[in-house]
Amino acid sequence: MTQLSTDHSPLIPSVGDIAAGVFALGWVAIATGTLLAPLCLGRDVAVVFVVLQLPWVLCVVSQGHRSVGRGPCFLAGLALLLGWGLGLAMLPALDRAWFTPLPGSVLRAAIAGGMVLGCGLIGWPMRRRSVVTHPPFWQTIAVLGVIAVVPPALFLHSRYEAEFHRVRDLLEQSRYATAARVLERLAWYPTNHILLGHDRRTVYSQAVAAERQVQAELTQLDRQPDRQATALDRARLLAMLGREPRALEVLSTLEAVTPEALNLRATIRETQEQWIASRDDYRAALALGDRHEPLAADRFQALRGIAYCERKLGNSLAAEAAWLRLVEIHPTAETHFLLGQFYEDTQQTRQARHHLHRAATLDPANYKVPAESIERRIRRAHLGCFLGPASD
Repeated sequence: MTQLSTDHSPLIPSVGDIAAGVFALGWVAIATGTLLAPLCLGRDVAVVFVVLQLPWVLCVVSQGHRSVGRGPCFLAGLALLLGWGLGLAMLPALDRAWFTPLPGSVLRAAIAGGMVLGCGLIGWPMRRRSVVTHPPFWQTIAVLGVIAVVPPALFLHSRYEAEFHRVRDLLEQSRYATAARVLERLAWYPTNHILLGHDRRTVYSQAVAAERQVQAELTQLDRQPDRQATALDRARLLAMLGREPRALEVLSTLEAVTPEALNLRATIRETQEQWIASRDDYRAALALGDRHEPLAADRFQALRGIAYCERKLGNSLAAEAAWLRLVEIHPTAETHFLLGQFYEDTQQTRQARHHLHRAATLDPANYKVPAESIERRIRRAHLGCFLGPASD
């Protein structure tokens, strides 16, 4: 144990102390939201990286003030922030292979830690010494360093997995512009994962090409004199380009409401997480279609949308009823697979395995591998050795 001398003078921060503290806190907030967020696939992940640097930074800053005093620490903080800013300005030219999962997590922690340390050296208000007992310095830093890297790395990986699956869904919905933007962020987390049969770089190029094609088609439709006849197609293209508010405006000009138009409006509201409005539009599309013999695709989209929105609203029974009706009307591998996913999500393992098995049997080329992957996950989560085989 180490014991320092005691100075009982009061700790009264000066105007300069307050200004330095405000500057440090403001810089951390701005840098976290604007500079670190792209590297960390989102602001919330960046905040986790920054917050978990605080323990070791406070330890280092406190030790520095006890050893050399406030003045040298303040100058060191300014120099560190200057170097940090110059380094971050050069970041776009850095090979993104450095940001693969393990070394990338250490590098992100170092970037966040450098910023927090610089701000801590500037904004730390301590002016007096006190009686302090503490464990050996370097052992403490080692432990806090692990805390600063491992939990944020796990959070970052979970965010990547969520964004990776989101890109797949966006591409399946033909929302190429939004998919391209997400893929641009994922470039800061390079992996060898295959997306829809291709590597991510190829998928990104295809998404950008598709976005340009959609924009060209929209430009041609905008030149057509009959705006009413092209309204539905224009709204669909606008939604594909990620311009949802404009797409809703175009849909509002339609004179005749059809199941297809209602489904499109519901899908747009679904992307905006307006679950109740989206569900109501899907229900209206289904009801209107029941009176006018809708296309099978319209009924399929409406039932699937209702089930999804009900699940998001926490109405599991209503969601299950919609999925079961969908499987009854369209008993395909896709619908069995979707119902199996729903049952897995609601912890109904036997029903989940039954429908996943049906999907793999009906279309083994497309659903055997993903169905087996989900079943392995179910077994790990529910002691699969005690589960019986899936039945037909």
